[in-house]
Amino acid sequence: TRNSIKIDQAFAQIGNNAADIAANTARIDDMEEGLAAVAALPDMFLDRDDTIAASGGMGIYGNNVGFGATLAIRGNENWSFGASTAFSEGGDVAGKVQVRWTK
Repeated sequence: TRNSIKIDQAFAQIGNNAADIAANTARIDDMEEGLAAVAALPDMFLDRDDTIAASGGMGIYGNNVGFGATLAIRGNENWSFGASTAFSEGGDVAGKVQVRWTK
């Protein structure tokens, strides 16, 4: 009887472990989609004479693809500001705000 209880407990733990592994696999897949979006975030670049610039990017991580865009605006001769957003085909979204100072 004691062995039967221990065997039942072991099978229950195996079932719990299998569920944990499946949940971790789903989280890893979601993270890879997010990394594709992050890889697609373009850097802000604004030439010294430019007042506004837009750029786009595509990033790949594993089997996941992401697309991103950046808009940069000059505040004055020394400061420029930018905002970027990206998304993956899995629906994850990433973004960043950038500030650049030059002299």
